[in-house]
Amino acid sequence: MNCRAFIPLPVAILFLCLCASGDFIEDYCKRNASGCVDQLVAKIAEGFDDDNQSGGSAIPRIMGSVVSGANGEFHAPWFLSLPLLPVLFASSPTLPEGECKRHSLRYLRELRNGTLWASRMFDSSVKYPEGIIAGHTRHYGNFDECYELSAKIPRQDAGSEPDEINGRYCLVKIHYKKTNPSPSRTAPFTLNFDPNESAWEAVKEKGDFRRVRRYNLELALCVPSSCSAGDVEKALTEPLRRIGEEKQVVVHTSIKGNTCQSKIDVPQFSTSAKVYCYIILTLVALVCMSTWYDNAMTHEKDPYDGGFAADLLLCFSARRNIKSIMEVSYSHPGLDSIHFIRFFFMCAAMFGHRYMQYYANPMVNPEYLEHTYTVPSSILLYNGPIIVDGFFAVGGLLVAYYLLKELDNGRKINFSAYVLIRYIRLTPSYVAIIGFIALILPHLSTGPYWSHKIGLESEACAANWWTNILYINNYVNTEKMCMFQSWYVAVDYHLYIIALFAVYFFWKLPRRLGYPFLVAIIVAGCVISFGITYIYSIQPMWLGLPFMHEVREDPYFTDHYVRTHERIAAYFVGVLAGAIIYDHRRSPWKLSQPWSSTLFMLLVLVLGVTSQNLGHKYYDPNVNVSAIESALYSSFHRPAFAISVVAVVVLLTVGEGLEVYHSFLKGRWVQPVAKLTYGAYLIHNINQSYDVGVIRQARTFSFHNVFWDFVPDVVLTFSLSLMVALIIEGPFRKIEKVFINKRSSKEHSISKDPASIVATEKKIT
Repeated sequence: MNCRAFIPLPVAILFLCLCASGDFIEDYCKRNASGCVDQLVAKIAEGFDDDNQSGGSAIPRIMGSVVSGANGEFHAPWFLSLPLLPVLFASSPTLPEGECKRHSLRYLRELRNGTLWASRMFDSSVKYPEGIIAGHTRHYGNFDECYELSAKIPRQDAGSEPDEINGRYCLVKIHYKKTNPSPSRTAPFTLNFDPNESAWEAVKEKGDFRRVRRYNLELALCVPSSCSAGDVEKALTEPLRRIGEEKQVVVHTSIKGNTCQSKIDVPQFSTSAKVYCYIILTLVALVCMSTWYDNAMTHEKDPYDGGFAADLLLCFSARRNIKSIMEVSYSHPGLDSIHFIRFFFMCAAMFGHRYMQYYANPMVNPEYLEHTYTVPSSILLYNGPIIVDGFFAVGGLLVAYYLLKELDNGRKINFSAYVLIRYIRLTPSYVAIIGFIALILPHLSTGPYWSHKIGLESEACAANWWTNILYINNYVNTEKMCMFQSWYVAVDYHLYIIALFAVYFFWKLPRRLGYPFLVAIIVAGCVISFGITYIYSIQPMWLGLPFMHEVREDPYFTDHYVRTHERIAAYFVGVLAGAIIYDHRRSPWKLSQPWSSTLFMLLVLVLGVTSQNLGHKYYDPNVNVSAIESALYSSFHRPAFAISVVAVVVLLTVGEGLEVYHSFLKGRWVQPVAKLTYGAYLIHNINQSYDVGVIRQARTFSFHNVFWDFVPDVVLTFSLSLMVALIIEGPFRKIEKVFINKRSSKEHSISKDPASIVATEKKIT
């Protein structure tokens, strides 16, 4: 069914003609909105009748006999009696007294006269939604026409200063449903509806979580800037409710304050933002000075040794930091593959998050997106969040391998030093990105959803930055988490600390007890996930669905998905793999080529794909899954996928005949790019959120479009990550080494310990 049939084109054309006639707006203000529109539709019908009776016209009566009464009288159905939103607002009897009402009435008078500023205000607003049945529920009008509107108009009383009217762009949320809805059918849920049924069948959700909520509309409305979001809501709520009652439809109207924005309300650049800019510019200046100094030293036959100060300055040398990034060192057949795994999973995460932006953006064809959930192979995409457990497994593997190496070399383990150095390595870039989002990003653009999306991101970072730098943001204020993807950094930091102690105990124990100890931790992690899923009857996996505009509004995401204790099993699968790889280094034993190839196919490909595919049933509302089955999947699918990831590293280490895989995974370009993945993870969502904030019109969903959004994402994100690495991440890591080496030179008793910690931490990160 074509939703454009709701409001025929002649309605819009005739309305513009009536506006030009001069009396329409004045008459409209004297009558209630629904009565006026009823008469308007009746006039349209009469016009059609006259055309038909005059002979020769091929234009039929609107809706034909469906809307004709027994006596031939035209009766408009409810959806043809919808009022024009901008006129309904300006003429509303519930509009509060004050400047807003005065400007709104002036707007109506000037619209009657065809004045440019009033016509632009009317023109930029949404008159009628279209494509509702197809799921196109968010209509943005023309943002710039409203937002840039500014006019000085003479007052009616002579001698007074002219009035200044600016545009305020608001997104009005309208929730509607039938007063007496028909009972939900017991038939299986479907995305294909009988075209001869009522349109309500296609609008109602009826419990099918795959579907866009067609009964929730967002319509753009341009009003005078003197009107607040509260004024607009009061003006529309009661008239729309009364009109709905007349048509047996319940209508609820609301407006979020941050979706009502005017150019005159743009916040000024704060002192904190200026300080942030000065700090970044200072760092850039240090990079330039250091690079110049470093180049000068290389051309001197007898370079000057500036001592400690010169060493600190050289930490900012772009030449040295680029050299560190571009340095390639492949020495272990298994560990070499981790660089490619990191890069591949980082790109997969970026693709998944870009795909999710289509949930946040208006779409003209959500039906296509909904139908993708019925395709079994689509689970490889929709269950994509499982790749995060691959990241955790790789992290655990590196911690175990290099820590065991340090312990066997006889070096004393200073746990507090390991934790502190890890903190120093992660935090500077992290703080810089948080500061950018909180202080700078809100000033970079505008758009229909800019204040709502970017404004909320900025407010969350300004209010909860402390939870991020304390790495507790996955437990504290999760519904207002700064950078929704930052939960991963907190979980990784927690599990790193736990793994330090666990690996130490593993090393102290005999191997016949050490391996069961690590397996017991994995089992405990599975039991935790099983118990939480079973006891609280929650979903076993995160479901990213079309109706979900913001992930932090999903209780499963904020209360379960981001928790450290639900990721233990996957991380310690990696710890166990790291221990196996380390213990194998002195063993001459190798897995034969047939077994290596077979296990590679079974563990890497079959297990990895199967652990994802088994989740397809949870995207099907017609499948009733028992609580215990859900709990079992919740407890095993993450560690199973982690096994499929670390199996690559283990099999390349202990197996034979896998040289083809090894040569593919260790390209010279991979390792330098993989060193930028941490910065890329922190940065990539900024560009994606920016796109949500600035988009002006609904987009067309297709995998082609998603892919061509993703390609620039990769290029831009890794380019920005390189800049962060040269200005912040690289210099601070080198500063850390300078201080540790200086301390080590004074304390010979611990001369090897701090340096070994830094070297180990570098390999882990």
